[in-house]
Amino acid sequence: MTGLIAKISLVNFMCHGRWEVDFQKDIIFVGGSNGAGKSAILSAITLCLGGNARDTNRGTSIGKFVQDGKQQAIISITIRNTGNDAYLPEEFGDKITVERKINASGGGGFRILNSAGKSVTSSAPKAILGEIIDRFNIQVANPCAILDQDTSKSFLHNSTPKHKYEFFQKATQLETMKQYLLNIEKNGSELKEKLDRKESLRPAMLKKHKQLQEN
Repeated sequence: MTGLIAKISLVNFMCHGRWEVDFQKDIIFVGGSNGAGKSAILSAITLCLGGNARDTNRGTSIGKFVQDGKQQAIISITIRNTGNDAYLPEEFGDKITVERKINASGGGGFRILNSAGKSVTSSAPKAILGEIIDRFNIQVANPCAILDQDTSKSFLHNSTPKHKYEFFQKATQLETMKQYLLNIEKNGSELKEKLDRKESLRPAMLKKHKQLQEN
């Protein structure tokens, strides 16, 4: 099925020195005791699929996700790319692997690999990743897609009616759609102003054109 995670690999990421798993079924359960690193896996998915540190509720510095004493962490996520919604299957094949390297000093980079393990994008991999997650409708910042334990605790125990409504807006993407509409309205107004300015110059330009023809 298109867009499902087929494999995750973590190196020097949070509490995981080296962790890898292949998902063979459509429904996956990952279990473990407290502190085993379950939430770290969710954070890795969020970061590798285009999210930022704030989206994980684990801090604001990307370098903090690198394991103590290490210089770099690597997250690798393989996504199934089959069916009618496949993204450029002639280039990527039936699987797409997104790799993100994170430096302890901050920064890093992305690579997008095809099913043969070959890097397909040498430039602007973040833009290609954006197209991929849009095609697969992956929403790492949507709490209904990835609900971390801090957000769930806050929602269940501490949230006010206002916070619940904000959660609803974020989960349904109503706030995002509102912002899109506001941007469209703003752009439309700016274009109309430009058009009006051009239209105000039209009589003078027509007059000048007529004079040039007569001469």
